[in-house]
Amino acid sequence: MSRGLTFEFEDVIAECDDRVRIDSRAIPTEKLGRKVWRAGRAAALLANRSKASRGDELVFATAQVMGDLADHLAFQSEIRSAAKSAAFIEELWIRDIPLRLDLRRLLELFDHVFVSCAATVGPLAEHLGKPVTYLPPSVDHDRFAATPWPPTSIDVYAMGRRQPALHEALVRWTEADRSRFYLFDTFVGNVPIADHKQHREKLADLIRRSRYFLVNGAKVDRSEETGAQSELGYRFFEGAAAGAVMIGTAVDAPVFGELFTWAEPAIVVDPSGDDIVHRMSELDEQPERRASIRHRNASGSLRAHDPAHRWRTVLKTLGLEEPRGVAARIDRLAKRAEAIDLSATE
Repeated sequence: MSRGLTFEFEDVIAECDDRVRIDSRAIPTEKLGRKVWRAGRAAALLANRSKASRGDELVFATAQVMGDLADHLAFQSEIRSAAKSAAFIEELWIRDIPLRLDLRRLLELFDHVFVSCAATVGPLAEHLGKPVTYLPPSVDHDRFAATPWPPTSIDVYAMGRRQPALHEALVRWTEADRSRFYLFDTFVGNVPIADHKQHREKLADLIRRSRYFLVNGAKVDRSEETGAQSELGYRFFEGAAAGAVMIGTAVDAPVFGELFTWAEPAIVVDPSGDDIVHRMSELDEQPERRASIRHRNASGSLRAHDPAHRWRTVLKTLGLEEPRGVAARIDRLAKRAEAIDLSATE
């Protein structure tokens, strides 16, 4: 389920950059005796063939975690023959750098490394002796930013990981009034998905129909795994793209203010859960404020957090030409943002 966002990133850049192909030969149908989370789609390798003088102009390998990157070793000949190569690892924590003895072996083939954990950039670059760049998460705005918004039939939506105290406060809140609808996952851990596009469509629709969307830091319930490293969770990007009123605990990550530059991108509550119901009640009495939050989140996200924005960063960082399709998509999204801004002032 968690890899749906990775597939979405790959789908969008292949759509807006006609030089890109997605290769999926590496991962077998079954791995470690269970269905692969990629649901039939193997490790993705993106190759830019526009001006290749030897092999591909660029080989770009995506991986959610370091273990996935091992699957790209099947592409060693393509990686070595490419003019440039880069690896994109979404999740790599500082504490894992000295523990992963295979890190150098897996990354030595690549000229550049991109990661979605901002605090990891410096330590990883020092460890590898090669350039490392922060590449934040992104969301397909053709899928998530569908306005006008439908009726908010869900009061609060919390997907994925959660903080127990906040969850229990919301459970008590719904028990006090059965007309309230609090939607949350009833399963534990990751689950396979049959179709990543349908999964993402359904997720986008649920967020858009939610009055409040719960957000938190990456792996907020797994500090032993992250080493208490504070990073932005994907929920912030999905919630903003869908124009949700996001509510959750503060994330002590400097990049938050750099990425979400507009007013009130998320309503901050105490981790104890003591004030979350009160904060929602305040907002319920301020419909104009809620509408402004939704408009600003949707507009700001359209201008900054689409896969096309991330692909532009990759191409610029690697000194490669940006195709017209990427610029056209970014311009189209900017016009949608302008329309939202205009509607908010009418």
